[in-house]
Amino acid sequence: MLIYMRDQYKFNKNYKDPGDEQIRSHMDFDFVLKESQRQAMEQGGPISTSARMRSTILYASAIAASALLLILISTSVFSSSYEEKQTEYFAQKHYVNPPNIEAAKPIFASYKVPAYDGGVIEHESGSKITIPKEAFEYKNGKVVTGEVDILYREFHDFIDFFLSGVPMTYDSLGQTYNLESAGMVEIFAEQGGQRINIRPGKSLEVELVSVVEVPNLNIPPSFNIYKLNETERKWEYTNIDNIEYLEVKPEQVSIGHIAYEFQKEYFDRLIELDVLHKDLLRKVNSSIPVPKEPVRPTQQREDALVFNFDLKSQLKEAAPVLYGAYKDALWQLHSSEKIQRSELDYQWETLELIQLNELDFKLTLLAADKTQTILINPLLVGSAFQKAMDSYGNALDNYSTSMNDWEQKIANKKKEIQENMQAQKSIAQKNYKENLLSLQTENNKEDILPLIQRTKVVNKFKADELGIWNCDRPVLPELSKFTAKFKLPSGKVLHNLTGYMACKGQNTVQKFLVDRKTPMHLDLSKEYLIWLVLPDNKIALLKPKDIKSIDPKERKQQFTLSMIEDVDIEEKKLRSTLNF
Repeated sequence: MLIYMRDQYKFNKNYKDPGDEQIRSHMDFDFVLKESQRQAMEQGGPISTSARMRSTILYASAIAASALLLILISTSVFSSSYEEKQTEYFAQKHYVNPPNIEAAKPIFASYKVPAYDGGVIEHESGSKITIPKEAFEYKNGKVVTGEVDILYREFHDFIDFFLSGVPMTYDSLGQTYNLESAGMVEIFAEQGGQRINIRPGKSLEVELVSVVEVPNLNIPPSFNIYKLNETERKWEYTNIDNIEYLEVKPEQVSIGHIAYEFQKEYFDRLIELDVLHKDLLRKVNSSIPVPKEPVRPTQQREDALVFNFDLKSQLKEAAPVLYGAYKDALWQLHSSEKIQRSELDYQWETLELIQLNELDFKLTLLAADKTQTILINPLLVGSAFQKAMDSYGNALDNYSTSMNDWEQKIANKKKEIQENMQAQKSIAQKNYKENLLSLQTENNKEDILPLIQRTKVVNKFKADELGIWNCDRPVLPELSKFTAKFKLPSGKVLHNLTGYMACKGQNTVQKFLVDRKTPMHLDLSKEYLIWLVLPDNKIALLKPKDIKSIDPKERKQQFTLSMIEDVDIEEKKLRSTLNF
């Protein structure tokens, strides 16, 4: 359960490291002694024996105070040195820096929307994106027309955040916060493979469905909306998150809890269904053949080289389907060919024709002492061209109808998959609740009832730019601190690598520099999972029980990480591995 205690602490946000002059001023022991002697003279003439004793005590106190100051300064310098090193380490990397593993490859859902009319996208998670009329523009500022492709993906838990490589920290007034997320999205728009932008004054209305921690069901959680500015390497606050409840999902419990086994079975089933869902959706588009778009008949180019080779027999053999349309055609050189007519004027013995597509053919001309290969297109003229255009128009109408039918079939399949997945999740949830009821007694209600204190919500906000948007609340890092050394089972000490840490009950992931002496900020009453992706793409893991077992009085800790031997681990196994 997250308790946000920001108002209970006071921080010196304008603190500056002491300079050399300031340090030297606190090391002037003679000045301290003379000042004490001066004060004694002012209060009663010559210095007595007791005054001398007091001076000696003051002198010793000054030495002790200065020594303490030096210890504090050296500690500050040590901490500052690590912070500077960590800052430099991440500054040399991309701000959005996914781990180099197979599971981190981004998968976007793609939706087509008419730019002029706009429309509503309904994502498989239940999220919606409303796109207004004439919402997009090209880089030159011209309004986009025609269809646009909306590329969209969501991030919901610490594993999603880890795989995305998106930083989950926020700096405000000199203080660095961790961002606990209620869900994050990435949205882009393209036309013809080229990125386009949202027009000034326009915005997309996003309704992001996610699950959040709710300690008190009568008090809605409070989150903000942030836009990632990759150029300036920071999150930018934009507004307050307008959040609404949808449904309840149970809080995850620890090993040893009375409901742990039932809940693990339930959550494992949800993970299995989510992975299956993604896999089925990924295969849908290829499950039904896409209609083939007809090719527009070719017109003669002004600079084209046209010739009248008799290729009927070759055409009939190479492209029997197109023979009827092109048997009386002329031929012209493909626009990419630079060959001259003189090079074709030769006594060729054999002509070989190979169809590349409905419009392009490869022609090989053979003679006893010479071979020439060129790309050519069939060319229709006069009434033959008009007849072909009429046929093309009919084919285009049929294609449009076929594409609409194909898209409807794909949509129906996706809907069927979505409904089946929802039904399977409902069955799993029903079984889970029945199992909980079988455990509940008068004596353990306090252990069972909190399991319904996670709830499904919809985050509503407006996106006036394309990119990454996050529904978050800033959380102060823990105050407890020790230094850690991380080792592999072989004994090798790890350093100059990126470490990742998740805290149970906080929906975020923290990135940090793994050094030979790494300052760690943990509340040892909570559960943490720490892991690294090694240079060979294997994962090294420090489990919660290994962190819990340390002596909190020891300020220096050594951890031996366990190894996950899989290289380029798949998402399903990764989730199972990092589940805690």
